[in-house]
Amino acid sequence: MQITDNFSYDELQCPCCEQLEIDYRFIKSLQEVRDEIGRPMKINSGFRCAEHNLKVGGPITSNHLKGRAVDICTRGWCSEDLHYLVYELTSKQHPDYQTGIGIYKHHIHFDFRKSNDSLWVNL
Repeated sequence: MQITDNFSYDELQCPCCEQLEIDYRFIKSLQEVRDEIGRPMKINSGFRCAEHNLKVGGPITSNHLKGRAVDICTRGWCSEDLHYLVYELTSKQHPDYQTGIGIYKHHIHFDFRKSNDSLWVNL
């Protein structure tokens, strides 16, 4: 089942239990990033239930638990360039949320958070 033009329930759901919670403002922003890139994006991690989040070492306050975070990559874009685009398109977009971006070697983490904008690097 499609949630947006390019993202489906299957790719965003928790891999261990198939649960899915979605913040629709976040998914709309993710789709806007996809539209700007103009090519498929792989969701490495979308929604996580508490058990799966613990298993993968996510913090207990992870926005993956709230349907407001994804780990993504796309062919032809390095993590450093992808993070610039995501931040440019999403920061200051929603007054209730700030943007969080983690840069990893082969993907970026992107989330909406209640605290200040955040950027971290883990290469």
